[in-house]
Amino acid sequence: MEKYNIIDYSLLVGIHFQNRQQSSFTRFSKFFKQDQNACILGNEIYFFGIVDTLIVYSLGKQCEHSLKSVVVGDEHQVSVTDPKSYAERFLKFISDITV
Repeated sequence: MEKYNIIDYSLLVGIHFQNRQQSSFTRFSKFFKQDQNACILGNEIYFFGIVDTLIVYSLGKQCEHSLKSVVVGDEHQVSVTDPKSYAERFLKFISDITV
């Protein structure tokens, strides 16, 4: 996302619990390829995706960041940030909440 100058995205994780009669992944195979968007662990299917509004970090967003940084007094406390900082913050959050 950083490469395309995109900010404001989130990670969506879905979990489907299969009962013993359902075959692994068969029910969802028409929507997802097993090696791309989901993985199977036992009787659970985990779906992953990047979602949200996917906003381009434009001149308007740069101005918003600058103005809010002045008002708040610390640019690191402002939610609107450049794509590199956004990606770093996103990856740190994901790393902090996963094992």
